[in-house]
Amino acid sequence: METSLYPKPRRLLRMVLFILLVAFFSINHATWISKLAFAAWMALFFGSYRVARLNDGWFERQMVFMFVPLKRKRWQLARFIEIETSFEESLHIGWALLIGPALWLWSRFLDWALPWLGGNYQLRLRHVKGGPVLVWQGSSDANFEANVEILKNNTGLPLRRV
Repeated sequence: METSLYPKPRRLLRMVLFILLVAFFSINHATWISKLAFAAWMALFFGSYRVARLNDGWFERQMVFMFVPLKRKRWQLARFIEIETSFEESLHIGWALLIGPALWLWSRFLDWALPWLGGNYQLRLRHVKGGPVLVWQGSSDANFEANVEILKNNTGLPLRRV
């Protein structure tokens, strides 16, 4: 049984936004090179994301780059010994007070549009050989909590905060 982790990629919404923006930009009077560059930039922006899922005793992670799926990486769940969570504070209180609302909106948008870029929260599975495998990284509290529950329920591994 396949269980996808959050956030869901919403491929149709990403494709529709890409097509609409490229179609809108293509009707202007810019050169073809700038139109192609804009289309490539939008494909990078809307068409790049990471997909992680648990599938029949395996953890699978796949990067999609410009709407093209790259090689899928797989690890057996039986070879993991624990789930690690970490939170890295990246913004000091002074900056948060100064640019807080704009930064909050910008980080939420980037967390949706470019989830592979990273964030403060990290979920990792600790391998029997000692190395961690990154499961998810982002800024959303809701996605973090949902993914922790999915991992705990489907793997039965203990949770450790680092």
